[in-house]
Amino acid sequence: EGGALPTAAPSPAPLAAVETGEMAPVAATESAPAAVTEVDPVLQDIFRKETVGHVAAVRDYIQLRSQDPAPHPVTEDLYRACHTLSGIAKTAGVRQGIKVAEPMEHYIRKLHDVGHGLPAEGLSLLKDTLRALENVVDHSDEDTGFFPDHRRLIVGWHGLERSLDGELARISAPAESPSIPP
Repeated sequence: EGGALPTAAPSPAPLAAVETGEMAPVAATESAPAAVTEVDPVLQDIFRKETVGHVAAVRDYIQLRSQDPAPHPVTEDLYRACHTLSGIAKTAGVRQGIKVAEPMEHYIRKLHDVGHGLPAEGLSLLKDTLRALENVVDHSDEDTGFFPDHRRLIVGWHGLERSLDGELARISAPAESPSIPP
């Protein structure tokens, strides 16, 4: 009484799957929240409508760029669509939408801010993320146990961001060293 209950150590298998990007089946009880929160039906409707429109804008970008060699320019329209997809999921409280849209938006925003293009892997991941978001829209009133595991997408976006960070560090390293010997 009064003390915290001891918790079991997390299994290393799910962590290993996240780190390697491998998909592993996840039981509904592992991903289900402790308390189910009701999503406001008005916000849920806004989420559905906004997401459909912005997914279409990203899909247009993909269609336009898919025949061109990478890296693909990150346009203002792509950036704004990804930003809105993440924001509307957060505003509506649609957890599965947040899980896939937020890492996508963060990476696209970073590319946009530093003026780098989207690599081929990013365009492919963008396609997969759109499919996941469409699934979330189609089933946004379902329990979180309904959704497939989105770890591959999340790991993919984080991996691309780490690669970009490494590239940016390599680019900026020579600029930090003195060009004229003392």
